[in-house]
Amino acid sequence: MIVVKKIGISFNGPSIIIMYSNNEVTRKREMPLRDMKADSDCRTIVNRLKKRHTKYLESVSDIRLEKLVMIVKEHLKGVGLETGLKNVESILKVDPEENMNKLTDIELKRRKEIMDLTFEKNSVGKGHPDFVYDKEVEFKPSKDAEGWDDESDEDETTKNNKQESPILSAAEAADEDDFW
Repeated sequence: MIVVKKIGISFNGPSIIIMYSNNEVTRKREMPLRDMKADSDCRTIVNRLKKRHTKYLESVSDIRLEKLVMIVKEHLKGVGLETGLKNVESILKVDPEENMNKLTDIELKRRKEIMDLTFEKNSVGKGHPDFVYDKEVEFKPSKDAEGWDDESDEDETTKNNKQESPILSAAEAADEDDFW
C-alpha cells in the first residue's frame, strides 16, 4: 500500500513531486503538469493528474492538489512565490458569514474540503514539537459578555415563583394513559 509522506511542486517543468513509502521503502515520484498554462483550469488539471496517477494520488485530497496547481499557475503568470501563496490563500478562504445552507452540494463539498485543508494545516499532532497531552486552557469572559443573560434569568424565576404546580396523588397518576 502506498502512503504519501510529502507532496510539493517544482517550477522547472512544472510538476508535482511526492515522497511516498511502499512496503517500508521510501521513494520519490515526479508527475509533470502537462499543458499547464497561466490561464489553465486548475480543477481540470487536477482531475487529469488523478486519473493518470491514481495509484499514487488516491489518498491526497483534490483541494490540496488544486492548491499546488494554483501556486504553479501564479508562478507562470510571473508572480513571486510569497505573493502567489497569499493570492492562493485568499482564493481558498471560506467566508464565515456565508450561508452554507444555500450552496449546492458540489459547492458545499468544496467548502468542506477547504476547511479540512485549513484544519490539517493548523492541527498539532503527536509528532509536533508544540503538542501537549491533556492541555487545559482557562478562558476569561469578555467584558461585552458580562450580564448578557441576567435580565432573562430574573424574569423566568419571577414567573416560576408565581405559578404553583398541581399536586397529583398516586391514584390520579395511575389513571393517566400516557405515562411512559
